Amino acid sequence: MKSRPRVAAPKGPETLAAILAQELKLYRELYILADRQRDWLEDRANVNLCDLLDETAAIQTRIEESEGSIQALRDQVGARFEDWSQDPSVAAYLDRIQELIARTREIIQSCLTLAEQKKAAFRDELNRMGVGRLLLKQMGGQSELARFVDHRP
Repeated sequence: MKSRPRVAAPKGPETLAAILAQELKLYRELYILADRQRDWLEDRANVNLCDLLDETAAIQTRIEESEGSIQALRDQVGARFEDWSQDPSVAAYLDRIQELIARTREIIQSCLTLAEQKKAAFRDELNRMGVGRLLLKQMGGQSELARFVDHRP
């Protein structure tokens, strides 16, 4: 994801609300993407963990960039930001953004946990397959090219 260019300093609560509306839109998209990734990890046996982890890292990076841009807005307008944040529309955007950040971070943590579980399961499966191949080889008379069929208990 590419970072967006810096936004000019808002001139009042209306322009700040418009800027925050764009940030809120971004956070909604990131939340949906993270939720979709979690669904993929939960529902699919074969997932490309590397791609999903890269996307998760990109989401985290984008959240940090957006937080930085909001902080830059605060720094640009100083105490006026606090005054403008009392405006109901600005306050609503700020509350919703904070909520979406928290929920998205929870989903990202869930994705990382699920990815670690999948990784461990893949590793266990590879170990079982390796042991099975060794057993076939030790039994003798079996071709090394024999296919190993997993018979789960």
